[in-house]
Amino acid sequence: MYKYKVFFYCILISMCLIDHVYSDIIMIVDNNGQLLSTSDSVNNSTVNNIANSGTVTLGGTYEYNPPELDKPVFNQGCGLTYPTWIGDWSLYESIKPYTDIAYSRFTWDQLEPQEGVYKFDIIKSWITTWKAKGFNRFAFGVMSTTIGSQATPLWVFDSGVPGVSHMNGKQIDPVYWNELYLQKIQNFIKAMGNEFNQNKDIEFLDMRNIGVWGEMHFGNGASGMWTDEELLKNGYSGEVFLKAYQSMISSYQKSFPNIQLFLNIAPYQNTIVNYATNGKINLRYDGLNLADGKSMGPMSKYFINYGYPRVAVSENKYSMETSVNQVLNPSGEKSLDGWISMNGINLSQAQDEGVKISGEQNGDWNYARIKLVDEKLIPGEKYRIEGLIKVRTISNSLMKPYLKLQANNSNNQFVKNYFSNKYDALAMNTWQSLSAEFQAGSTETKGLLGIEKGIKELMSIEMYAKNFSLTRISNNDLVANNNVEDATENNGLSCSYEFAGIEDNIINIQNIFSIGLADPVSYINLNYLPRNKGLSYDATKIIEDAAKKIGYRFILEKISCPAVIDVNPKNMPTILELEQVWKNKGNAPCYRDYVLKFTITDSNDNSVLEFQETPQVPTWKWFPEKQISIKSSIKIPVDIKEGRYVLKIGLLDPLTSKAIMLPLDGFDGKAYYKLIELQVNGGKMLVSSAIQ
Repeated sequence: MYKYKVFFYCILISMCLIDHVYSDIIMIVDNNGQLLSTSDSVNNSTVNNIANSGTVTLGGTYEYNPPELDKPVFNQGCGLTYPTWIGDWSLYESIKPYTDIAYSRFTWDQLEPQEGVYKFDIIKSWITTWKAKGFNRFAFGVMSTTIGSQATPLWVFDSGVPGVSHMNGKQIDPVYWNELYLQKIQNFIKAMGNEFNQNKDIEFLDMRNIGVWGEMHFGNGASGMWTDEELLKNGYSGEVFLKAYQSMISSYQKSFPNIQLFLNIAPYQNTIVNYATNGKINLRYDGLNLADGKSMGPMSKYFINYGYPRVAVSENKYSMETSVNQVLNPSGEKSLDGWISMNGINLSQAQDEGVKISGEQNGDWNYARIKLVDEKLIPGEKYRIEGLIKVRTISNSLMKPYLKLQANNSNNQFVKNYFSNKYDALAMNTWQSLSAEFQAGSTETKGLLGIEKGIKELMSIEMYAKNFSLTRISNNDLVANNNVEDATENNGLSCSYEFAGIEDNIINIQNIFSIGLADPVSYINLNYLPRNKGLSYDATKIIEDAAKKIGYRFILEKISCPAVIDVNPKNMPTILELEQVWKNKGNAPCYRDYVLKFTITDSNDNSVLEFQETPQVPTWKWFPEKQISIKSSIKIPVDIKEGRYVLKIGLLDPLTSKAIMLPLDGFDGKAYYKLIELQVNGGKMLVSSAIQ
């Protein structure tokens, strides 16, 4: 930190043909007397420590790097959430400094025990209780199915909704795609919206009225829950499942227009996810775990694709040559030459249904292969392979067909496999989209597309394949999402993780957080916390570090302005030029447009001016670790009086005027952070010091 001595000299300037002119000059020197800068000064004034905690450059510019506070800040749109069902007060006390969002889940039968009789006081009481414990924000979901207890009110089944008994009679679960069920749940959602949509304490709401815990599955892996036979008997198909989700999502959108909505998603449910995200529904996954040690696989892909703005590209850009698609989509029997059937499998043209693939196969991993035209993969480029499959019959419904792209080098030697999602055998005889995205490795130039069995044992099948394509993905494609700087629309979506289960191994906890925070997630639920066990220092530190990283965290890295400016020259306003460098040190965008606001206050903390501007780079484009440079021009009033002033800065929500909390000292308790002390004297404004 440099401190400069400031001296005033009166210099007589005489020139031919003009009168004598007297001018005060500020000379800024260091502690060794070395001249650093000169500029016009204040008459008869004394300046002490013009750069008390900043520096003055040779050009007379004051620069200050505000220190970042080493603690979490709580802002709308992000944060760790505390699962209040843990009920361990000592545990809560340990992490109280790192979260202010209370989270819980309720069941429908709790809140509507009789049709039209609502007990929303249960939720209100929960909010009141946890607000008294220091929480300011609240989030919850209402479930129709759990495991081991009743969640849908019994009157729903009495009204005619079909149900299936599970867990040895402990619960009856509804047929979620039944029209009457969807009507009953719609009525409930509407009533809940009337009660809570305007509640500003609610941070977000989960939609959990389809599937076990609302997680887009049926608990098929749990003993005593839904079986494939039960689902098929009750009319399950991919089409009715999608329509049920569309109905539920629409009900929440209509009833909660003012509250963030989250949908719990599952891998490869692309159609439902696309429908939800097109409606600006945020994404959640309740299965954060160690995965492969690097990412959450398909969930990471979803979150990265939708957590950043998506940029559209023109149709057919980067599509592969027509010859490739002719091979992938043969137009007649003779053009099936590009297809290779495995032993026992017959290939034939099936008119509008594409290629028919049928027979019994034993001894190979796939039913058929398609040899791509040589040298069609470009190393380093990104590709998407996709196609439609319809399965009529299959001997083992557990072995679901899928696509495999086998990438080879120029010598046709195997390099790597890329796999698509699997066909949903619960929705037999329906067209389903299978797709995979991959980036060709440095030696990958050729390939084979396989329609896979998954095992080498005997399998019999009748299925159809059509509309296959291999597409090279543009860098700013809607799916690839690499060039987010080109985004012109704030269409990114918030993403949220919840741990898969309780975890008390410190190394595992650290690694799971690292995997989760590598994705652009705005919320993580702390449901992993062990019950009735205190937290060690290391365990607490992991939570603290996560709280400082989750979502967006805006810091002001530097602010600079002239060390001295004229005030009211020739009775004209003065412009104070402020240059700032901001950075988002969080792990996700903020998805909101905030405005930058300045105020200058006098010694009595009364504002003498306010200035507001929308940053040229909107705050929703302040992506993680990106530096944002801003130049602001503030007009100083001509009638500003002599005295001491404070320059304050803030980021505010323009709709509510609520301040965004920054990791800075000097918050005034209203909306601003005190940054720089100014002094006006003798027609000059000088930077006195930075606020410490």
